[in-house]
Amino acid sequence: MTTRDELNSMSPAKAVQVAYFTATQLQDFRPAEQVAGVALFLNELCEQVGIDARETLNKGGRMAVDADTFYQREVKALRDYIKGELRK
Repeated sequence: MTTRDELNSMSPAKAVQVAYFTATQLQDFRPAEQVAGVALFLNELCEQVGIDARETLNKGGRMAVDADTFYQREVKALRDYIKGELRK
């Protein structure tokens, strides 16, 4: 199975789990540093596995809608965590 296939069949629950892990690893950096670092990482990662980063961001947006529907508590907690980090 290719990375693109895995991305297209990824469960929102797994994506939320990875997002939580990523957020906890970023918490020692200022918000602008977090955004810049994640953007750079996403760009390089997508380039290495042959996926368009913009396409991946669009997929992430669609996945967020799915996660919001089926994993409301988890997604709300993630959003609240990120909002709290951005207030620092």
